[in-house]
Amino acid sequence: MTDDADTSLHPASPDEAQASLRASLERQIERAQAALETQLAELRRAGLLDSNPALAEEMRGQLQILSSLSRFLPSVPLSALRQVQAEVATSVAAAGNLANQSQSLVTMAGVNGTADRMAELATASAAARQTTQDFMHDFYEKRIFDPYLHFASPEDEKEYREREAARQRAIEKAQAENTTEGNLVATKLAEEQLKDAGAHGADRSPQYRPSLDRLHQSATNLSASLSDEQNRNVDAAMSAALPKKADHSEAAANLKNAGVVVADQSQTGHGVTIDASLAAALGRC
Repeated sequence: MTDDADTSLHPASPDEAQASLRASLERQIERAQAALETQLAELRRAGLLDSNPALAEEMRGQLQILSSLSRFLPSVPLSALRQVQAEVATSVAAAGNLANQSQSLVTMAGVNGTADRMAELATASAAARQTTQDFMHDFYEKRIFDPYLHFASPEDEKEYREREAARQRAIEKAQAENTTEGNLVATKLAEEQLKDAGAHGADRSPQYRPSLDRLHQSATNLSASLSDEQNRNVDAAMSAALPKKADHSEAAANLKNAGVVVADQSQTGHGVTIDASLAAALGRC
């Protein structure tokens, strides 16, 4: 027969029963204290202590009662232990109720905070969308900045008009997504386009600076309401929104090193010349 079986055949002595009851009461008190201290910390973290002073005071008072019971418990005589047990049960129940009240407040504050953030995001997104639509109407339909534009050459104007048209298509595509990220992409593209126009004289218009400020502020507000991941998505979408102009500089450098020079494209002929040293070398082949 095992030791456990032997023990189970003998009832606990009064001293053992008393020790077991004391240990159980101590554990109950410790758990109640831990729950109250945790909830006080949560109230503090959520900024709710000052707005709920009565609850905070009750929780602190209950902690003091539990602390007194914990100190008194080891020395209480056996004859009074059952009475103390009832007091511990009452205090533990009261502590549990206070902890539940605190948790409800913290949870509700979190729900309200989320709702507030969602409302803020929706407002910023709608504002950015409207600001961009106003820009599109003034810039692309009414052409209010065109009279102020000037260009260094026909080629300069051609390249500008290509960028202008490409951004218009990209803005319309981003807005068609009807998402917060799409609205931010559209607003940032609109800001880019207006700055591009400003570099070609549109900044002389009295409407230029107010329009630019509205676009910039709308983009800033919406960006601040988005998460870091969403802002990274916007940056990636901005990079992909417009086709990149091909960079032929490396290829031109390689040709030059090989002795091939691109001729003046305004002249007739095939447009490629070979320098004298390379021609001589070829002649010797």
